[in-house]
Amino acid sequence: MRRLVARGRGEAHRVASPLELFFDLCFVVAISQAGVALVHAVAEGHAGRGVLDYAMVFFAIWWAWMNFTWFASAYDNDDVLYRVVTLVQIAGVLVLAAGVSRAFDGHDFVAVWLGYLIMRLALAAQWLRAARGAEGAERTTALRYAFGVLLCMVGWLGLVVLPEPARPWVFLVMVVAELSVPVIAERDFATSWHPHHIAERYGLFTIIVLGETIAAATVAVKSAVDEHDALGELVPIAVGGLLIVFAAWWIYFVVPIHGHLRSNAQAFLWGYGHYLIFASAAAIGAGLEVAVEEAVGTAHLSATAASAAVTVPTALFLLTVWALHARYFKVGPAQQLVLPVTALLVVGCTFLGDRAVPAAGLVCALAVAAVDVRGGGPGTKETDALDPRNLVQRVEAVVLTGGSAYGLDAASGVMAWLEEQGRGVRVGPQPTHVVPVVPAACVFDLGRGGDFRARPDAATGRAAVEAAAATPAGAPVAQGGVGAGTGAVIGALKGGVGTASVVLDSGITVGALVVANAVGSPLDPATGALYGEWYEGRRLRLPDEDVHEAALRRLAECAARNAPPPLNTTLAVVATDARLSKAQAQKLAGTAHDGIARAVRPVHLLHDGDTVFALATGTRPLARATDDGRLAEDPAAADDPLALNDVLAVGADMVTRAVVRAVRAAEPVESAGGVWPSYTQLYGDGQA
Repeated sequence: MRRLVARGRGEAHRVASPLELFFDLCFVVAISQAGVALVHAVAEGHAGRGVLDYAMVFFAIWWAWMNFTWFASAYDNDDVLYRVVTLVQIAGVLVLAAGVSRAFDGHDFVAVWLGYLIMRLALAAQWLRAARGAEGAERTTALRYAFGVLLCMVGWLGLVVLPEPARPWVFLVMVVAELSVPVIAERDFATSWHPHHIAERYGLFTIIVLGETIAAATVAVKSAVDEHDALGELVPIAVGGLLIVFAAWWIYFVVPIHGHLRSNAQAFLWGYGHYLIFASAAAIGAGLEVAVEEAVGTAHLSATAASAAVTVPTALFLLTVWALHARYFKVGPAQQLVLPVTALLVVGCTFLGDRAVPAAGLVCALAVAAVDVRGGGPGTKETDALDPRNLVQRVEAVVLTGGSAYGLDAASGVMAWLEEQGRGVRVGPQPTHVVPVVPAACVFDLGRGGDFRARPDAATGRAAVEAAAATPAGAPVAQGGVGAGTGAVIGALKGGVGTASVVLDSGITVGALVVANAVGSPLDPATGALYGEWYEGRRLRLPDEDVHEAALRRLAECAARNAPPPLNTTLAVVATDARLSKAQAQKLAGTAHDGIARAVRPVHLLHDGDTVFALATGTRPLARATDDGRLAEDPAAADDPLALNDVLAVGADMVTRAVVRAVRAAEPVESAGGVWPSYTQLYGDGQA
């Protein structure tokens, strides 16, 4: 047996121990019992009392877990005595779990109090042991914790001995008292909890609670199917529930929070706030069970009330995660409003009847950030489908459009056509119940043709997808001022659509399509060469000096006549036939932005909304060429993660080359909206 002394806050490679994981799994038993009791109370029409009892019982579970977690982060020495005392705490939570049903049904809190007492006595013993090995202010802190814990246990007796009407008030007073103990105890000395370890412990417990939510909902669906043969009614609830839980997981883990836990003030608020995160996450599972019971007619409540049992805790989870996590990593009002607005929309789904749960799930799934977007003026739609944390693994189409945000309506026409083909994410029992996933991005070109109201619409999008479907594979792609490139300009030059592709030694194809429409210029003002051509691996023949000077004069004249564009956007799609995960595809999208930076200067400005999509058909393994030069064509071959480097490198190269081709393929435009000469008009095509 060793002395129980503080561990270092800067300890390297600190991770959760097997004992801590075992501790969490046992605690989730009590959470499961609380969830079951909440389901019964709400399904029987006693939602108010059920929620209050749930809040009281869950506080005991959460607070005991939280106190152990922070103590272990500072003092865990994993010796025999420490393990035994921790196992005693586990026994206490199991006693508490055994008393949950009595607390809900008969408001008998004796077993809950007894289980809580066992856990708290064990924790007080741990603090006394820590005090024995400490001195000075640290010893005082440990003693304050020990006696504060014991004193609060006396106050909790009120739940057992006082009349029932007084118990909610006792609960509120004791919550304040319990939450005050760490603040008072660490007034003069801060314990050495480890930020990475604490963040990991909370993250692991969140995973376990969400897992319990899925398990509870799965059991409810299975029982309902076995007893009522109501699969058609339950599939939308099951799909919606999975979307909610999956989105909750992604949203929680989207940012590394340990860097925010720098002081007790920040860490305590963050830790205390997790009461709402854990309680709402577990309540989502209970709500799904209630929705299942209402769907098969065994719950004594309305469809709206059953829907609220899912949507309200979901909204609470989203708001709390935003308040504790996400808001510290968001920039600007648009990003900050994503989760709060999502929470409001989820609550609004409550009134959609039997569509409430799947609708709420779809809203949550669309809430996570989607694609690698840079610059200060992006214009996108449904791009969240491309995020690696999103459930959707396949998109049916990508729409690149002009017309600024108005032009995004073109995606509606594409979706309508795809729906008619039965293509999309299945969200209902019938094959026609699909939602096509169609990410879209737009360039700003309003008014460049002289008519501000000339823009793509749903009919344009439908015509485009029909033409694409009728085009044979391998057909050449039109370049220049076509499609989304019709009104594109890049610097003072006419921009447009450009494409480029290459086949690697491994047989993998990587291609790029770009809509070049940037504030920055592709033109080197010192030489007249295109920036992107310096990266093509060949000797450049620079324009004659007199040609270059004449071109600069012409560009200056046109720029003086044209109104400066308020916004621009360069769009790109990088596609490969390699088998990529969504995380690998996102990495490809990120590195492909380097291709824009090589071809345009300056780049990613506040006026730009540069967006890159990365797509993979997955028909060829991610592999390098074999030593003997043979191609890796076996679809079942194992992927080589290092082969991704080749794809990343040429992906950026193809974007650069596509920008060059877009500029060279463009033709000059003179209209009521302005005059934009083309590069070949000014310099000829001798460098092509």
